[in-house]
Amino acid sequence: MQEYEAIFIIKINNEEKIKAIKRKIDEMITSEGAKITKRIDTGVKKLAYKINKETEGYYYLLVFKINYKETRAEEKIATKLNTIDEVIKYIVIKREKI
Repeated sequence: MQEYEAIFIIKINNEEKIKAIKRKIDEMITSEGAKITKRIDTGVKKLAYKINKETEGYYYLLVFKINYKETRAEEKIATKLNTIDEVIKYIVIKREKI
């Protein structure tokens, strides 16, 4: 299994809306056969520059694993994540084995 790390910047809304967005992100990732191993809520932080007129965002970090046999799972996850309007920005990186 290959391990990935993803960080999301979510538009600041009420707490219930943020929880719903985090749940939606989790569901999108696990629907492609990935297993989430770690979730870290770093909370609201000021952005270095404005993104879509936003100056602050809620940071959410995930570590997950995808089975090597899942073909194009990374691309499918990225395509799904692009559909969430409340996510200002995200990045998914492959973790190297040490």
